[in-house]
Amino acid sequence: FKPKVSAYSVTPVCSLKASIRFNKKIVIVDTPGIFDTTTSNEITQQEIYKCIGMTSPGPHAFLFVTSVVSRFTQEEKQSFDMFVRQFGKNILRYAFVLFTRKDELDRHQIDLEDHIENSSKALISFIEKCGGRVVAFDNTLEGEELDRQVQDLLHKIMTNLEKNGGECYTN
Repeated sequence: FKPKVSAYSVTPVCSLKASIRFNKKIVIVDTPGIFDTTTSNEITQQEIYKCIGMTSPGPHAFLFVTSVVSRFTQEEKQSFDMFVRQFGKNILRYAFVLFTRKDELDRHQIDLEDHIENSSKALISFIEKCGGRVVAFDNTLEGEELDRQVQDLLHKIMTNLEKNGGECYTN
């Protein structure tokens, strides 16, 4: 599964991919972007509801993806707020902020914590609402390095799931 690179939303409808990695069944559901598609927000919201249903009995985590090299925009904040309104504050117990382009931080010898500390108040607030759960992906990794990165994310998700009593998100 290779994500497409685009300045616009490339997922008009829910997309489900499943595989066995590290002896675990992993299911990823990609949702349409909110506010940055050519589709109305009402249709996009209906599609996102379908995405939640595709994960029955419910997702273990919600990954809100943003890049370390771009600003946290008002649209991203509104998208997140809409998710919380649509699915309830319980979603925050399962929320992670996934930063892409960690390789750019590494290139400038900046660690993720320093990057966050020097970010906008809006981004810091966003991360706090997600329980401070953050992870950064280096987009250039391959092979074993890429596997370690994915395993770290899965470990964080499973640790958080344990904190939530082993229960997945339900609305």
